[in-house]
Amino acid sequence: MIFLLQIVYFQLFTYVMYIYMYMKRYRKQIIKLHLENPNLTPIELSKLVGCKLTTIKLHLKIKNDNDCKSYFSNRALRDRYGISNKEYNDLLISQNNVCAICGGLSYTKRKTLFVDHDHLNGNVRGLLCLECNHGIGIFKENIDLLQKAIKYINNQKPLDNIKSNDIIIS
Repeated sequence: MIFLLQIVYFQLFTYVMYIYMYMKRYRKQIIKLHLENPNLTPIELSKLVGCKLTTIKLHLKIKNDNDCKSYFSNRALRDRYGISNKEYNDLLISQNNVCAICGGLSYTKRKTLFVDHDHLNGNVRGLLCLECNHGIGIFKENIDLLQKAIKYINNQKPLDNIKSNDIIIS
């Protein structure tokens, strides 16, 4: 079941990225033509550029590249998790801009925290750094497995005659 959900989310993410790249590909050309010929209708622009009419209308509505990125970011958050950029930012502020588990920051190129949600019901739980988000995913969101891991770590006794520097992995 979880594997099926992962496939669906991957397909959704791929589709959103395809739309974003499609939009980005035509953006400069649309804006340039619109500035040179402000009297052209969206239908005429779509014929000149060779893209969909909805693309033209969207680019004329979105004023700059930052707004374009924000539009797609907001759309992805809404489609995947049912929240808006404002709700994401409110959640980020409520967590003091840090991971809900470890209190650290995200160290990815995005420099944003990831939305953590329950894969069974879709409810958003909070924002996590990459490592904590992956950790929960690796443990399959299974509380029993997480508790067993905690018990294992707490009960683990160090080997007296072997130091971690002596271990050689080949």
